[in-house]
Amino acid sequence: MNDTTPQKDMAGEKGLDEIFDLEALAGATLHDEPYQYLVVPEFIRPAVYPTIHNDFPMVAGRGPFDPREHPGGPAFRAHD
Repeated sequence: MNDTTPQKDMAGEKGLDEIFDLEALAGATLHDEPYQYLVVPEFIRPAVYPTIHNDFPMVAGRGPFDPREHPGGPAFRAHD
């Protein structure tokens, strides 16, 4: 795949479990303070890094942010 791949192609070529570590997500702890969040290390499988790298949105720092303010490219948004 290349960085011009339409968003539905990535989802159609790979199942969710090939893109995401769903077991890690299921085992993650949901925190409630100061707001609801969870951290899932290695949630995105390394094999798909090249596919989404160029489409990842530019975010200046850490913390919560509105995803609408940081739209990524098609591969990053494959599961909108």
